[in-house]
Amino acid sequence: MFGNQFFSNLLIPIHSNHHMNPDDSADLQAIATLHRGTLAETLGVSFIHAEKARIMIELPMGPHLATIGGGVHGGTLMAFADIAGALLAGLNLPAGTRTSTMESKQNFVGSIREGVMQAEATLLHSGSRTMVTQTRVTNKETGKLLAIVTQTQMTLPL
Repeated sequence: MFGNQFFSNLLIPIHSNHHMNPDDSADLQAIATLHRGTLAETLGVSFIHAEKARIMIELPMGPHLATIGGGVHGGTLMAFADIAGALLAGLNLPAGTRTSTMESKQNFVGSIREGVMQAEATLLHSGSRTMVTQTRVTNKETGKLLAIVTQTQMTLPL
């Protein structure tokens, strides 16, 4: 489990104005740097777009992300969607707080064997104690829906 020092080093820079551009988009290089050494980097996630209302990330499909049958593993889809949802929640946190996923509901509706997966997270609710995000994971080339994930993120003090 990560302690307060981890969150103060990771999440405060994400949601601080220092990493936001004038058009309310986040500095993608800063976000990628903050994710070094994490699951996002291990999986091979690329940060494509980040703003307070929407996150877009991509992940090339490969055999290391597959089941023995060759299709994408459900754990890969869930981890990929969780990275997007948590980043979106992080961009919307008030100063002096951190976030943690408290509930996740996923529907796996498609598969992919090759190509690039794209996850788009949007904010459905932002309250003082919780946020709700929804992430659609699709095949970037075909637009086919692979998964839809709804998460509740709790807002906690540092």
